Amino acid sequence: MKTLFTMKRISSGFLCVFFFLNLFLYSQTPDCGSILAAYNGENGFGIYRFNAPDYKPTLFVRGFGFSGWCNMPRVSSDLNTLYFTTKTPDNNATVLARLDLENPKAKPELLPLGQEVKPGMDFVYAAPHPSGKWLVGSMRLSEQSPDHDLFRLDLSDDASQTEIHDFFHSPAWEGLPSFSLDGKKIAFIQSAFLDPGTYEDGASSRAQQLVVADVSPDRVAFNPLVFFKASRFVEMPQWSPDGKNIVIQVSAFTDDYDIIRVDVDSRKWEVLTRSPHDDYNPTYSVDGKWIIYAQKLEYKTTKNYPDPLDRGEGFYGNRILAIPENGGDPILLFQSPKKISFLWFPQAIK
Repeated sequence: MKTLFTMKRISSGFLCVFFFLNLFLYSQTPDCGSILAAYNGENGFGIYRFNAPDYKPTLFVRGFGFSGWCNMPRVSSDLNTLYFTTKTPDNNATVLARLDLENPKAKPELLPLGQEVKPGMDFVYAAPHPSGKWLVGSMRLSEQSPDHDLFRLDLSDDASQTEIHDFFHSPAWEGLPSFSLDGKKIAFIQSAFLDPGTYEDGASSRAQQLVVADVSPDRVAFNPLVFFKASRFVEMPQWSPDGKNIVIQVSAFTDDYDIIRVDVDSRKWEVLTRSPHDDYNPTYSVDGKWIIYAQKLEYKTTKNYPDPLDRGEGFYGNRILAIPENGGDPILLFQSPKKISFLWFPQAIK
């Protein structure tokens, strides 16, 4: 009888320990890998690194120009090189820069584009090809062209020896490219209306679509196919590591951005976020298990929305969230301490 009582006590104790251990583990922030993001933090404007488990921001790199402004980070598929947009040292033009992530002492180097891009108007968002030998970006290639086209920039070890070429051209606006991990396909955004009279400039076109094209051995896009179309903005395509899905941000359903996942084979899509805030800049974690994205909170929606992630603090700012790849409740990774702060383009790294 005493032995049976002792066994019951041990069993009960084990269950309690198991319950609290699971509760503790469940309450911890999951390891979604390290993240780079453009952020205006305590050390000024730059690209910051957010590491698990606490995801506190640490300044990673500054750009050139006034206050070291830099934005739109993109990481190569081998996770060895960072590309980002910055200003020239004289602050008169927006250009691309790259940084060797394998060399702790490396400094960012400018990549000449053959022409100046006016600051405040055109931002060069470039996607490196998995081969590491070239990249594709978006900008206005001539003064006569009213819209952006996709250009190809052939890379070399010497940043001054880069060479620019056409990659994809149409009467519409094209931008925001993203390569599949094998480099055989590219996703980008295109204006759904080709009539220039429907918008003042390509970037403000309301109807947009997700296009996926094949990439030829001679480095041009062909066989473009529309995978998703909306009456308003469609932006920021990012491939899953296995190439089966593409995530995008869409503002077609409400005034706010939502994250949508598109199946590459069937072209069927699913809305992953339904918050009344702007959910934007989605990307996959390196292991493909998480979709990481930024969120901008607005006072007009926040004060009437019971948001458990606010922790009762009534916060109105920016943060980085993660959801499981197959969808689910968002998990808070980082919340900026400022009510007004800049937090864009999270990118997963090692």
